[in-house]
Amino acid sequence: MEPKKYYLGLDVGTDSVGFCVTDQDYHIIKKHRVVRDGENTKYYGNHIWGARLFDEASTAKGRRSSREGRRRYQRRRWRITLLQDIFKDEMAKVDPYFFDRLNNSAIHNEDREEQLRSEHLLFNGASKSDNQFFKDYPTIYHLRQAIIDHPEMKFDIREIYLCLAHMIKYRGNFLHEGEMNSIGNDPKTIMDEFNQLDEILEEINLQEESMDSISFRCTPEIADDLNTKFKTITKIGEISDAMVAAFKLTGSKSTSLPRQMLDLIAGKKKKLSGLFPEIELDEETGKTAIEFDSDDFLDKVIPICPDSIGEERTKLLLKLKEIYDIRILSSLLRGESSVSDAMVQIYENHKRQLKELKDLVRRYNPKEYSNFFRKQTVGKGKNAKPIPNYVNYIGFNDVKGRKVGVKHSTTQDDLYAQIKKILPVEEATKETFIEKEPGDKERLLNIKNSIEGKTYLLRQNSKENGVLPYQLNLNEMRQILDNQKKYYPFLGEMDKDYNNPDKQCYKIESILKFKIPYFVGPLSAKAKIQWIAKNSDERITPWNFHDVVNEDKTAEKFMENLKNYCTYLIKEPTLPKQSLIYQMYVLLNEMNKWKINGQYITKEDKKYLIQEVYFKKKKPTLKSVQEALKCKYKTGVTLTSSGTTVDGERGVTADDFHATLSSWISMMDDRAFGNELCLDCKKQALSEQIIYDIATFENKDLMLKRLKKYNLTDSQIRYIANLKFDGWARLSNKLLSGLKIDIVNTDTGEILPTSIMDLMWETNQNFMEILTSKKDDGNYRYGFMPQIEKLNEEIGGTIDDVLESLYVSPMMKRALLQTMKIVEELKNFLHIDHFDSYFVESTRTEGEKKRTQSRKKKLLEYYAAVKKNYKEERIARLEEDLKNREEGELQGKKLFLYFMQLGKSVYTGKEIPIDELSTNYDIDHIIPQSKVKDDSFLNTVLVEKQVNNNKSDLYPIPNSILTKEGRDWINILSSKSGGNLMPTAKRDRLLRSVTRPLTDNELSGFVQRQLVSTSQSVKAICEVLKKIDPKAKIVYSKAGNVSDFRKIFDLVKSREANDFHHAHDAYLNIVVGNVFNKLFSSGNPKNIQHKLSYLEGMNMKPEYIFKHDARMMYTDALVWKAKRYLDKEGKIEDPDSKGTIDLVRKYLSYQDPLVTKMMVTNVGKQGFFNKISLHTAKEGNASYPLKMTGPFSKPGFEKKYGGYSDLTNPYVSLVRSDGKKGKNIYSLEFIPTIARMTIGEDEAKLEKYLSDNNGLKNPKILIEKLLMKTIVQIPYTTENGKNGYVRLGISGKTNDSIVCFNMSELHISEQYMKTIKKISKLFGLNNQAGNKVDTSFYEQFEKGDIVKGKIELTRTELHDLFMYLIDDVFCRPEYEGLPVLSTTFQKLKMHIVDFETLTTFNQMVQLINLIKLISCKSVRGVDLTNINNCFPKNCGIIMISKNLTLNTKIIQTSVTGLYEKVLFTVPED
Repeated sequence: MEPKKYYLGLDVGTDSVGFCVTDQDYHIIKKHRVVRDGENTKYYGNHIWGARLFDEASTAKGRRSSREGRRRYQRRRWRITLLQDIFKDEMAKVDPYFFDRLNNSAIHNEDREEQLRSEHLLFNGASKSDNQFFKDYPTIYHLRQAIIDHPEMKFDIREIYLCLAHMIKYRGNFLHEGEMNSIGNDPKTIMDEFNQLDEILEEINLQEESMDSISFRCTPEIADDLNTKFKTITKIGEISDAMVAAFKLTGSKSTSLPRQMLDLIAGKKKKLSGLFPEIELDEETGKTAIEFDSDDFLDKVIPICPDSIGEERTKLLLKLKEIYDIRILSSLLRGESSVSDAMVQIYENHKRQLKELKDLVRRYNPKEYSNFFRKQTVGKGKNAKPIPNYVNYIGFNDVKGRKVGVKHSTTQDDLYAQIKKILPVEEATKETFIEKEPGDKERLLNIKNSIEGKTYLLRQNSKENGVLPYQLNLNEMRQILDNQKKYYPFLGEMDKDYNNPDKQCYKIESILKFKIPYFVGPLSAKAKIQWIAKNSDERITPWNFHDVVNEDKTAEKFMENLKNYCTYLIKEPTLPKQSLIYQMYVLLNEMNKWKINGQYITKEDKKYLIQEVYFKKKKPTLKSVQEALKCKYKTGVTLTSSGTTVDGERGVTADDFHATLSSWISMMDDRAFGNELCLDCKKQALSEQIIYDIATFENKDLMLKRLKKYNLTDSQIRYIANLKFDGWARLSNKLLSGLKIDIVNTDTGEILPTSIMDLMWETNQNFMEILTSKKDDGNYRYGFMPQIEKLNEEIGGTIDDVLESLYVSPMMKRALLQTMKIVEELKNFLHIDHFDSYFVESTRTEGEKKRTQSRKKKLLEYYAAVKKNYKEERIARLEEDLKNREEGELQGKKLFLYFMQLGKSVYTGKEIPIDELSTNYDIDHIIPQSKVKDDSFLNTVLVEKQVNNNKSDLYPIPNSILTKEGRDWINILSSKSGGNLMPTAKRDRLLRSVTRPLTDNELSGFVQRQLVSTSQSVKAICEVLKKIDPKAKIVYSKAGNVSDFRKIFDLVKSREANDFHHAHDAYLNIVVGNVFNKLFSSGNPKNIQHKLSYLEGMNMKPEYIFKHDARMMYTDALVWKAKRYLDKEGKIEDPDSKGTIDLVRKYLSYQDPLVTKMMVTNVGKQGFFNKISLHTAKEGNASYPLKMTGPFSKPGFEKKYGGYSDLTNPYVSLVRSDGKKGKNIYSLEFIPTIARMTIGEDEAKLEKYLSDNNGLKNPKILIEKLLMKTIVQIPYTTENGKNGYVRLGISGKTNDSIVCFNMSELHISEQYMKTIKKISKLFGLNNQAGNKVDTSFYEQFEKGDIVKGKIELTRTELHDLFMYLIDDVFCRPEYEGLPVLSTTFQKLKMHIVDFETLTTFNQMVQLINLIKLISCKSVRGVDLTNINNCFPKNCGIIMISKNLTLNTKIIQTSVTGLYEKVLFTVPED
């Protein structure tokens, strides 16, 4: 007997997995789920379908940045310790407790050890006092300057230490390598940076015309001029103008990319969409501000750039930031020879400007003097807020002669804005301004100019200091050591130079230069992840680092960790994106679609273009290719792009050029390997290895060492070491060149082993065609896919290995892991080794979702271009009408197409009256829906209703439909004069000649669209399923087809009501997916003509498919039985007929999908704490000290020095303790993460903690770890003596209560589900951006029925739903005993009249709130206050006592819910 075949449907999202198991006839399998309670086992009948819910996974970015911050501070403290070790002997002679006082400076004097208690922190008062020191040297830079300028003086050893410690603590950046004696005053640096910018622009394929004749090639003369201007000019606009003049851009538009780039360097703010208008960005990303002096640029802007504008443009922005930093550095130093001199000058200027400002404020606005110079906050207690003023800008306040530190809550821009408010800065520009003292006008104008140049009241310590390279501090350190070593010989001690181990330098300066290379990673052996290779166990220092650390082996380990893996071949490392072979692959993939004068590009043409264009230009263009072909063929050529697209052939445009052979050009340079690289395989292999190394390592010294191993000449090494390669591809060398298949040479008959790259050279097929195209018998045309599958199977590996090799987001990886667990459990439960077929649908992740821009904004940009060529009044009227439209209105397709077609029909060219849009005009599909399911803008047009009816399913469009006027209008819309409102592809689709009917390939392509997914997440799921279930067939169920199916048969789906829709979708994936699969891809055709005639006769419209019987392709096997209909339109079903849809409706009416939630450990926002908030001692609400060890860890110090609150509780423990009268208490107890980390796994210590901190008597831990979302089943008895139980999930705690959420899904009839769906749709239509609902639209209805678009919602429906909830739902056993909520439900019965008095909109709001009350999604309360104002604002938060009642059960469910286990039942004792 043939074993039973099972289908498994999967609906995979980023936070859920729906599943369903059926037989081949769409019957959901019913079995008994297993419930084990101690020794008792019970079985309950249930259909095998359900949903697994989990929190969406996040990236490790937050943890990584925190870890990097901790590591940075730890290493800083370590460097200071090294410096103190060098100073300690000499310091002990003068002040033995100096370092101890410094290290305990944050501790109050009375809390220090006896010997450290002193009025003076720095000096012990014998020879000098702290007051005198600060009087002599107001800032550390004054002291540094004094020591440098006075080599004849012997300075106090403590003063020397303070200077050196400051330099080591705030070293500067390490962006530049080598010695820099004139950085900030060096024109050569400016010249090099602009020349590098020019090289980057050559490599980037920018389509903007303004870039064609622009060069940022910088000569020494230009660099000298800019260097002078950067030092002397302060106004941003003038700096920008100076650069524009230097590079001769005065004739270019201010909106051109070159001008905007210089504006950014000058310090102006630009929007991402304005900078790169050629890229379609979503509205939020497009609004992203690019401003180099903002902290957000590197923290928030750059991380989103690679995915939104591409890696090349991101690289361009980073280079512009580097040039900006150099400009700021020049401005900061102002020609001074050292940092100290520059900083002292800033101090003196600030002091002078402050005195002048105070005088002006006293004269012109004395009432604001105190607010601006003394106050810190406005308001009291928790309501106190910092105000923008000088105190909060400078970071301290003078309180009774004592400096008190405050937060830097006022930015420079805030300060400048406030100064403009309190002083007549703008008024001083007018001739009518009246001075109160002579010279005031000039003073105010100077303030205005300084503010515009951002040079007013500068602080020594500001974010601009980040541009200072460490070499500036190094130069000063050397001068200090040179000057003072004659007084303190230990300062002159020499040791190995960290940067040049073969040389000697001052021992101290190596501490400053010491920077652990990024490829070394953590130094500590205790680190969880570390790969350092050591030559000895000696403690690492800056002086022995190169001896102790085996840098080559460490680098190799780092490279191994960094490997990315091929999308197709598991465990095969990917190629660098700029490797020779990958760049050639990208180029061939691009070229193979081309036709030259109607003929496919030949192998000889490819070679010719590569030699004449791509080996000569890093940024090839359409023009250069056309000129090369014209030269070869001695005549003009037509270059078109072919393929199996629905648009047929089209002209190649500049947008089609993405490929470059820049790496080949770099390696073919005479300074590298020359032109012989093309023919020398060994040199190509060496080049590939070099590119791989450069892409992996940023460390130039390491690269130089590695290059020396390759037997290169010194000149080759110097050249190659300056090359830059970055980024990684998704394919491996083995995939492209290593896999071979045998192909017969048709000329010689010889059998040749052939790779994918060979085929891309020899044929006109692209990568995907070679990999996936099949013959008529269903087998692959080439044998690469079977090889790939076989190799992956041989490699084996765990599921984790498979996941690791996939290019999917962390969100998708979690979903995949849950999917695999579900599949394995279902196979075990059903006692099968594989499923016959999988039907998969997956939600697109954020990275895969198509980017969209504001429709209104996009249209207005188009209209601005149109107006330049069309001056007619009609266009102006259209634009005015468009401006008055709301963004939401343009979401309607008809109106959007109306404006995109400039108010005319594209079939007739006639004007469309706007008031007849809804009655006399239709949206037509250019290529009929009977052939392809394509609702995109490219396939839809707005035309006359009658014309649309006449066209029917005709394609190409005949002249009787598409008139000459229509064709002329189409050409205008797609031209530059028409603002390019119509894309070229859409124009070609419309104007396709009737002599070119749809080809066989196109017909097959339409079918494939219904069956194939382009989503990376779906591909990943299929890859995993193939791995764990190689015998099964995997079918992609397209989400759009399932959605259409629901609409056709009015199958309601409501996410708000419950989570059953995941299981429903999984079931429909089977039904719909199987019909499409069997209808279009199963079975074997007799011959190719049979297949084509079959496809040509098919109607692809889902409403047609499911209103007719559907049979397996080429057979009579029925896969869908249609009902009979009593009308021609197929809307009225014959009640006596039977069809498959009856079965589907029956199952969707069942209320038994199993819904489980993944249990989790609560990790809080930062591990130990739910809120990352440091409370000051003044606030007095800290519950945990600042540190776990050291002076701040002493009991009670958190009240004195501040600390943390809101500790994270990772999970809950079930504990038994002694109660009154000998009774046991069973309670759920929380122990904070930080306490568990300190205590460890010692059960006795944990129980002692519970006794000391939770107040338990003789506690005994019964179950140590119950994760969040563990189920607690609580029995209850109503006032009427009715018994029942409720199932809750643990969410957290508040005081001695456990916060929970409901675990019983809402069972609701279809009638009320439709009402909920209507409400949610109405909310959704007004709430697309996630903002508060705009109530203005609903106000017009007051207490009437609401009509919006096709949605009509009556008050009767709302009343019926409200009564249904009160009379039916809230009385059910699973809700009647809900803590807190049961009282609310009873109360609602007394306020039916109050509900009826609400407006229709407010009734909608309250009904959604009532659904939320019993939903399983949230623990947050809802606001029911407008029902007679008799409910609390946060109504419905479920809380239970931590002490469990008799017969309460702790329950654990399996991933599918088919297995359930009672972990513990509270006994009667």
